[in-house]
Amino acid sequence: MLCPDCGRQVPNNSYTCPHCGCVLTSAPRETMPVPYSPPGPPANGYGYPPPPAPYPQPYAPAPYGGWQQGQAPYASPEYPPYAPPPQDPYGRGQYPPPPGYYPPYPRRRVPEGPKEEFHTYPSDYTAGAFANFFVGLLCLLVSIITVGIFYPAMTCWKTRWQYKHTFIHGRKLTFDGKGIQLFGKWLLWILLTVVTVGIYGVFVLPVAQEKWFAKHTHFADTKEIKEDASYFDGGVFELFGLHLITGLVTIITLGFGYYWAHCYTERWYQEHTVVDGCRLFFDGKGLEFFGKCICWILLTIITLGIFSFWQAVKMQKWTVQHIHTNDFAKLPRMRNAAAERAGREVTETGYVVEDRRGRSR
Repeated sequence: MLCPDCGRQVPNNSYTCPHCGCVLTSAPRETMPVPYSPPGPPANGYGYPPPPAPYPQPYAPAPYGGWQQGQAPYASPEYPPYAPPPQDPYGRGQYPPPPGYYPPYPRRRVPEGPKEEFHTYPSDYTAGAFANFFVGLLCLLVSIITVGIFYPAMTCWKTRWQYKHTFIHGRKLTFDGKGIQLFGKWLLWILLTVVTVGIYGVFVLPVAQEKWFAKHTHFADTKEIKEDASYFDGGVFELFGLHLITGLVTIITLGFGYYWAHCYTERWYQEHTVVDGCRLFFDGKGLEFFGKCICWILLTIITLGIFSFWQAVKMQKWTVQHIHTNDFAKLPRMRNAAAERAGREVTETGYVVEDRRGRSR
């Protein structure tokens, strides 16, 4: 097929010549649509449907080939200038494609994946080494002296003290369980264990205990959250199988598998724990934990056991630092009283907004 104006070869079934822009049609020129302005919605007057809403395009195909910046496609006297629709699947800046026009290779668009909502403040455990040791020692002594009667009360007190020093991305945890409540639960659990000849204590008791502790765990600055917003949804047989597998791996590997078992168990516990509507997850690796523990054991040997006070805190600190959540959008804004009193701008998560030079606004 030849162009009647320039005489060059053009693809068949083309409406325009890609070389000179001549309109190709078998009908006479007099029968071409004439511009008009019908009543009602505005139309382009060339027999085409109304153009979609224009939006800025950095580059658009020119009517005579090539690319021109800041111009809409089909910008010529014969064609109405209109821009492509907002959703351009090919990224070519043209819609519909001009017949007989072969644009350059389309711009590649990488689809966006799920965004992880990590925050500036890391998770941390701030308890001291000697304080952690003496709290555990006191709980043990009181439980032994009272023949286990005060064990539930001391467990709640120790958990409350530990959560006081536990921060998940800057938000402090709190525990509102009472010793008398746990004491009543323990009486019921012991009775059920005796009645079922130990079956309840082996299978159901660990899950029931985790559910009770998770129910009374909250963030310190979310008092208006519903009571049932914190829960533990792990299964009975899942937890039993988890302890069985990790125990066998630790025994078979002569203790070297404990580091993998610790991370695997912690990952399962955190994935089934929800605190005030925020589901937690654990991203620690067994090999990393193994390397840390080797360093801590060597320091304990070099210091003749003195570093053992810090080793327990280091292990707890490493575990907490790898606990995260992506559901902080469900929580109310975290207060930053010092920044608010100073009149600084604070984000929804409580962080002070800073400019590019690090100065607070």
